[in-house]
Amino acid sequence: MIKIRPETVQDYSAIAAVNVLAFKNRAAEAGIVALHRQRTNFDPALSLVAEVDSKIAGHVLFTPQKVRIAGEFIEAVCLAPIAVHPAYQKQGIGKKLIEAGHAIAREKSYAFSFLLGHPTYYPLLGYKVKAFGSSSLTVQISERKESVAEFKTRSLIEDDIQYLNAMWDSSEKDVDFSLEPGKELLEWLSPHPLIESTIYADEEGIAGFTRINTLKKDSPTFFLARNNETAHRLTRYIAATAEFSRITLPIHPSSTLAKGLGEIKLETWEAAMLFPLAQGIVEEYYAQVQTGERLPGSPVWSTAFDLD
Repeated sequence: MIKIRPETVQDYSAIAAVNVLAFKNRAAEAGIVALHRQRTNFDPALSLVAEVDSKIAGHVLFTPQKVRIAGEFIEAVCLAPIAVHPAYQKQGIGKKLIEAGHAIAREKSYAFSFLLGHPTYYPLLGYKVKAFGSSSLTVQISERKESVAEFKTRSLIEDDIQYLNAMWDSSEKDVDFSLEPGKELLEWLSPHPLIESTIYADEEGIAGFTRINTLKKDSPTFFLARNNETAHRLTRYIAATAEFSRITLPIHPSSTLAKGLGEIKLETWEAAMLFPLAQGIVEEYYAQVQTGERLPGSPVWSTAFDLD
């Protein structure tokens, strides 16, 4: 008999083991679960285990997330990861975990669940494909380092977070499926050892912020600027300092930072799915994206997923 219940502290080791085995000895998913437990939005009632004969056979995590749709924050949950021990796969455990998570999330008044996953599996559970995707803006740079405006750089500190959230709110207010970055320092720092978080300052104060993988300096994973004009200056500075002729940014066409900055590529993915938990604006958003009336959203994911 399969028993679905919320996790307890005593389950942590078994949950980690199930995630490692389900993903063929990858440790990333176990790390993602552990990192989410450290976030202020973590809810243990939405971290579920499946027991078979008193053994942990599966686990699913639904993480509460504020998602902007049509200019408003909607309370949603992100499904990731889900894992079933190889010895118990193809027995319906994953389905039971997901359905139990949906029921709890619905009781807690969350509007929808979203994920990146296999487009042949999740639609069987009601998930809708091509709900969002990715956006990349490529900037061509011609200036030399000595000809661009200078910025002072430093590490991120706790006092910066409130200002960065206000900067993000201003620039992304019209971007559908933008995910609130978080109110705590930990939520702005990447657990990946190669991804650096940097504050850029000028005579007016904080001008911008980036997260950049040191092996992919021409493609920041997160980019913020005070305004569009500052985005132009900061982009040129980052590229010229590293002596790049171009730089690619995760910026959506609806962002206030996008205007005149560069060429944008926006695409939806079959794997990008949502599941409505209640009637509301998300269904209207999805319908309009499918007909082309509305641009698909483009989330910048929690730093916990940098381990993936």
